[in-house]
Amino acid sequence: MTKNNLILARKYAQAYLNINLNNLNIKDLDKFIIAKDFINTNFSILVILNLSLKFNNNKIREDLISKFITKFNLNKSFSDLLNLLILNKRIFILSKVLDYIIILYQEDTKNYIFDISSPEDISKNNLNFLVNYLEKLNIKVDYNLNINKKLIAGIRAESCNNLWDSSIQGKLQKMLIELVN
Repeated sequence: MTKNNLILARKYAQAYLNINLNNLNIKDLDKFIIAKDFINTNFSILVILNLSLKFNNNKIREDLISKFITKFNLNKSFSDLLNLLILNKRIFILSKVLDYIIILYQEDTKNYIFDISSPEDISKNNLNFLVNYLEKLNIKVDYNLNINKKLIAGIRAESCNNLWDSSIQGKLQKMLIELVN
């Protein structure tokens, strides 16, 4: 993606949040993440949305947008953004727009979604300790727990722009980087 498209994507995301931030919550962020992941693995959806403009038929475009909104249970206001991207022939930056919505929402609200990973189940005490530690950054922490055997031991917590890694895998990677440099 070109630098200009990245700038455009960020501007669309910021404009969307300027209008809709107060109507969104952290659960909406999860829906945006699912939609973004779907788009990244099903690029043809963007081609279909783009082709709806070629038909010069508002009904087809509105139906496609409605189905997209319904599939991911997105806020109805998101249809305006989709329509705007389609009409301005910029639907192909939708995935990046969603990336920026996710990042900017978390920055604006100080409410971050962390993926917390460990090679085995995390005890409630360790989880509470980690969440309390992260909240000392003056942020609200929501999280998804994952089992990741590659970590060997320890815990890793990652959000859109925060990383806390006390895993053996992270320590080995750090040692490798120090050896190479």
